[in-house]
Amino acid sequence: MVNLVKDYNNYISNIPHLIGESPYKSEYFVNLLDLKPATYYRKLKLNAFTNHEIKLITNALYPKEAYLDEIKADIAEGRRNIENGEVVSHEVVMERIKQKYFSHQ
Repeated sequence: MVNLVKDYNNYISNIPHLIGESPYKSEYFVNLLDLKPATYYRKLKLNAFTNHEIKLITNALYPKEAYLDEIKADIAEGRRNIENGEVVSHEVVMERIKQKYFSHQ
């Protein structure tokens, strides 16, 4: 656990450098984090991003890993649904799709 904390702290301290080396302009991160430019630059200078902001930045810096993580979470949720019997037959799903997308024609 101690190493995990050390690794996280090292990552956090490296965030400004990673942002600077990324292909994104500052405006992208300003919009992503929903911050005013002055607030963004202050947080960048002081390295004072919140945990939520760090997560958003990380997902932007490593989109393939973020996408893979999301897929893994969705698969795990699907498996839990199956184990709990929370499933719907293919016929029911198709009927819902028809009603939702094709009933207005």
